[in-house]
Amino acid sequence: MKKVLLFGSHPDDIEIGMGGTILRYKDEYEFFYLCFSKCQDLERNANLMDEYQRAVDYLGIEAEILDIPNRRFPEKAFAIREAMEKKKKSFDPDIVFCPASCDIHQDHNALYEETYRVFRNRTILGYGVLRSSPEFKPSLYVTLDEDIVKRKMELIDLYKSQAGRYYMTHDALLSPLSYHGFQVGKRYAEAFEIIRMVV
Repeated sequence: MKKVLLFGSHPDDIEIGMGGTILRYKDEYEFFYLCFSKCQDLERNANLMDEYQRAVDYLGIEAEILDIPNRRFPEKAFAIREAMEKKKKSFDPDIVFCPASCDIHQDHNALYEETYRVFRNRTILGYGVLRSSPEFKPSLYVTLDEDIVKRKMELIDLYKSQAGRYYMTHDALLSPLSYHGFQVGKRYAEAFEIIRMVV
């Protein structure tokens, strides 16, 4: 069984960017989800750790969360790189997912850059996040059926503390799924940038 390593800067990034893909393939691949920040600097995130754990349980995959300061990733590049090197050695992934190369959020971009450095000999795929990847140009599509999309919405809804954010509404979440689906002649799809492909 191939191993897939997932990198998310903050709780909910992976779920938004590729929750449907995980739900579709979690019985066919071994996933490990490494989240880098607990985001406890914001008052609205008081319950975020509980929500994150519920999301991990819903996905049914192994996970770990670190405590890199939110919005400070560029100055913590060495700590991020060390964590990646450690997980590379212990998990030995075949495929790595990280934020897309065009992501303009400073934490997402720092995570992309360190992934590119550390995993030079692995397949790396980038997921887009609607509000911070305005120039996202995918080249790989994972089609999703209605049931998977419904389950992805249930997954996102576990983040109740983030429900007031405009990008967490079902309309905002369904829009890219529909758009990418129509690009390949399907109803729904999640899309990814091929950063490096190793076959």
